[in-house]
Amino acid sequence: MNIRFWLFWGVQFLGAFNDILFKTLISFMGARFMGAASSSAGFISVVGFLFVLPFLFLSPVAGILSDKFPKNKIIVWVKAVEVVIMALGLIGLYLKSLPILLFALVLMATQSAIFSPTKYGIVPELSKDVPMANGFLQMGSFLAIILGSVLGAFWAGTDRVVLMAGWVLVFCAVFGLIIALFIPPLQAAQEGLSVGGLSDYISAVKVGMSEILKKRGLFWVFWGLTLFWGSANFYQMNMISFGIYDMSWPNWMVSLILLVTAGGIVVGSLLAGLVSRHRVEMGFVPFGAILMAGFMIAFAFMRLTFLLFLFAFLVGVGAGFYTVPLNSYFQKNADFSVRARTISVLNIATASAGIIASVLLFVFGRVFEVSPSVMFFVLGLLWSVVAIVVGQALRRKRYCKENGYG
Repeated sequence: MNIRFWLFWGVQFLGAFNDILFKTLISFMGARFMGAASSSAGFISVVGFLFVLPFLFLSPVAGILSDKFPKNKIIVWVKAVEVVIMALGLIGLYLKSLPILLFALVLMATQSAIFSPTKYGIVPELSKDVPMANGFLQMGSFLAIILGSVLGAFWAGTDRVVLMAGWVLVFCAVFGLIIALFIPPLQAAQEGLSVGGLSDYISAVKVGMSEILKKRGLFWVFWGLTLFWGSANFYQMNMISFGIYDMSWPNWMVSLILLVTAGGIVVGSLLAGLVSRHRVEMGFVPFGAILMAGFMIAFAFMRLTFLLFLFAFLVGVGAGFYTVPLNSYFQKNADFSVRARTISVLNIATASAGIIASVLLFVFGRVFEVSPSVMFFVLGLLWSVVAIVVGQALRRKRYCKENGYG
């Protein structure tokens, strides 16, 4: 890994930390202001929805910008905007104004949506070892999630500490901007692109979809990542219900087991990146799927808290092994001239999958009254099928290659 990558890693880490810390602060503060449990849950749901909304509608524009301009410039522009947004957030925290905080949250989510195609598209431009770079990048993202979640929960307790957290957000944004200024200049993928009109928006989606559809491997990786992020959202929400209703845990234990899963992703991502060493090791994909499948199924039968936490950690490890090669393959095989727009289509799909997962959880949990344990069992069976299908496909591909069938 060269210095260019580590500069970007620092920018990404600070940005992800700010995202999660700000979102967590607002969620806890809003829940406290709302008082009633039902109102608090509704507010937290609104916060989650507001954060994902820009990824649905702004991803194509973000893809155009990332292909049109050098990605290092996009990073600087985005980080400069983040400084302004965090200053606004600090004002909202000082005034204890939920409208200001929610407005700042929407702006922060918009900034994250604009940054996303650049974040994933820049990796092959900064490092020749794409799998290892993705391992470190995903490790950093989930470390930031853990730190932001834990500190946000602690700092949301008192007004004085909340204000201190606001200054931390501003500091991280400014420091991230300073680091971004040192990322060396990069080449624009396609300078002649136009942006702003509805036709440009539609064209970006068409270009991205065309790239995915014409490359068989890219097509299957696209669906593999979409399924993963939909399942991840389902897992997170179902774990909350599992902990509260099936295990009668207090809220802090539910939060802890989710953080343990994130810790597993940190370890799995790092291991997948280190072991890959310049190769996109697709054999990790069924291995990761098997880990996720087996230990999700185990949730349906196990009631020992220690083992449940161990299972959650191993689900995270499996997730790291599953996603690192898929992200690496997608980045390496999407053409440079349209890479960001292709990633923007993936962002739309993963955001949509998250919303569909929320709807499915509501339908099965509230309407059909399926228990969280049973839903973990079904989710585990789904990933068992994925592991088998991917494993068979890889074996067939290896057999054809060894026997000269193309």
